[in-house]
Amino acid sequence: MGKTDMKKLLVKGGDLQVFKFGARDLGKVRRMAKKYGILYSAVPDRNRKNGTREIIFHTEAVPRVNMMVQRIKSGRIMTVDDHLKGTEGKDAGPGQAAAAVPGQDRLDITIAKNLVAEENEQAVRTRIPGTWGENARYLWIDRKNITDIHSGRTILTFLERDKKYQLYDSDNRAVSVMRGNDLYESHYDKVAAEVQKRYAEAGHKAAAGKKAPVPEKKSSGRKRR
Repeated sequence: MGKTDMKKLLVKGGDLQVFKFGARDLGKVRRMAKKYGILYSAVPDRNRKNGTREIIFHTEAVPRVNMMVQRIKSGRIMTVDDHLKGTEGKDAGPGQAAAAVPGQDRLDITIAKNLVAEENEQAVRTRIPGTWGENARYLWIDRKNITDIHSGRTILTFLERDKKYQLYDSDNRAVSVMRGNDLYESHYDKVAAEVQKRYAEAGHKAAAGKKAPVPEKKSSGRKRR
């Protein structure tokens, strides 16, 4: 993961996207790309006067690139075609960040904040979706792998496919172990899709609810006595 050349990026296969950001954030982007496991190729900077840089990455990493956008608070994700045409593409919004991509080493997941049971400076303990009561199970997530999205109502993080995760009961006692892929498919896959769907529907309703401004009535110029 991290920086590579375009040839190796193409050999891996899959659709590509372009992330455009301020040149001043290049160092941060490089560090976070390595941290989040994003394979990318830097686009040659042919116009240094515009103050921007671009990297090309696989579409599967869009949720993780969104985490980078959240951190540096700027940037745009666009298709390769849009980039070549010189168009601006679209802002990297939270709606893109809920998707998880099967077949990858990292599985991006979203967790509603109401599932947070405990937190400290290093980690957050979250209840695993679909478990409750005496059978409730909890997962500790490292804070450095967490990004808040949807105005702080949702956590964006990831599971490593082959990693074995320790699960805890309501008293924070270790009770079982589960592989990342099994944990994702059993508890987080449908949740991530549902969160994405819910916010998309909310966006459509908000757009539909906007009314045209009511024109002000023009004064007739007559004074009332």
